[in-house]
Amino acid sequence: MKRLLIISSHLINPIYQKRWKELSENYPIHIRILIPERWESTYYERGREVFIGKEIREEKYEVLPVPTTNNQYWWSYKIINLRKFLYDFKPELIFVIHDEFMAQLRQTIFVRFFYSRKSRLIFFSTHAALTLRSSNDWAHKKYYYFLFKIAKWGTDAALVHYPEQIKHLRDCGYSKKILAQTQVGIDSDLFKPNPLLRARARKDYNNEDFIIGYAGRIIKEKGILDLIKAVTLSDNQWKLIIVGGGKDFNICKDYAQELGIENRVFFVGPVGPQEVPEYLNAFDCFFTGSHTTNEFVDTFPNAVAQGMACGVPCVVSDSAALPYIVGNAGIVFKEGNEQEIHDAIEKLFLSPGLRKTLGLAGIRRVKEEFSTTALADKFYKITNYFC
Repeated sequence: MKRLLIISSHLINPIYQKRWKELSENYPIHIRILIPERWESTYYERGREVFIGKEIREEKYEVLPVPTTNNQYWWSYKIINLRKFLYDFKPELIFVIHDEFMAQLRQTIFVRFFYSRKSRLIFFSTHAALTLRSSNDWAHKKYYYFLFKIAKWGTDAALVHYPEQIKHLRDCGYSKKILAQTQVGIDSDLFKPNPLLRARARKDYNNEDFIIGYAGRIIKEKGILDLIKAVTLSDNQWKLIIVGGGKDFNICKDYAQELGIENRVFFVGPVGPQEVPEYLNAFDCFFTGSHTTNEFVDTFPNAVAQGMACGVPCVVSDSAALPYIVGNAGIVFKEGNEQEIHDAIEKLFLSPGLRKTLGLAGIRRVKEEFSTTALADKFYKITNYFC
């Protein structure tokens, strides 16, 4: 039986563990996940959240909360006495879900080199060395190049969110195996078409309304201002529901008021994970219009795939991973082009048949490519390269 050790701070959140549980249930592989005992996060749109690691010990699946050097800063934390965990488990494969510049990856590289050299090591490159590629500061770039050299030397393979990132890592000089596979996975039991949820979520609106939806962080880089402006280009009384929180929440709200459509734009605010499927089911189309900048690349917004899993056709920009995620299940526009946004939404508005066709295509694509089950199957194939 294969032995896989996973190291990740974000897996302290139980909703991210399902794909690994399925992998252990469906294949001959023993999985042990190391998570912090406690983790404080300010990344989530609901503000600061504190997670307490929950221990799980089953025959082929274990989640072990372990002491760490800090419980908040993912770029600098390390596991206390990592050597012991490698020695006890003797993994054939180690998967570090931290990128090339993170201290946890460097710690694992050196501990493996001295104490578990037979183990193979994969890391997850979230942004494909974006800091190295985008920095114009020579000293800054030199420092990150040094960190990247350690990752190149000490790992056997890298995973990235979407295929274009493979080229980015290659351009930076990573010559070992690179595979595209996102990390979280979509829970098909939670995200699916549900007429009851749709009816409940739309009870405060006219059922005949055409509702455009967005869910995620409320930041300008997501193209929310473009969407609000595009809505004003139509003579149709479309409704817009924006779910989530973030630093630009008030900016977006004020912009809708400035354009005189505040009575058609509803800002729901942050909601819990269990409430998200209700809103997604209420939408007639889902929007994400991200803008790529030197500081922001939308590598894999889960909400898009979640909307697809609920059978909602998507309208997305041509930024980063978005065209890859939707495939043939959505309409892609040039980022920042408000007229193209309007035209794409109007096309869906005028054609219920197209909405149904794209919705069904989205369900199929998520099931085959991004569901927790699909990712479990794909990762097991990856283990065959190394074990």
